[in-house]
Amino acid sequence: MIIYILRSGKSGPYRIDSCRDLEVELERLQEGCPYKLEVIAKIQIACDREALEVAGKMRAQYWGKKIRGSWFNHDIDLSLLSNV
Repeated sequence: MIIYILRSGKSGPYRIDSCRDLEVELERLQEGCPYKLEVIAKIQIACDREALEVAGKMRAQYWGKKIRGSWFNHDIDLSLLSNV
């Protein structure tokens, strides 16, 4: 499973989530978004359960900046991925 961070447009918002196929996920999300989505970080984790847990912890770090679902209005600290 892949944990990813997307940026919509030049300055966000950002999406923190996980999926099995990032190309399919990006295509699906881009279809409904008027701004270009850019993958700014991704990490592969072998265990699905662990990937879901890590993505959840990352989203929890930005809970106060949540817009809706997995979208956040805040600069994302990419160092969070180095702690995975």
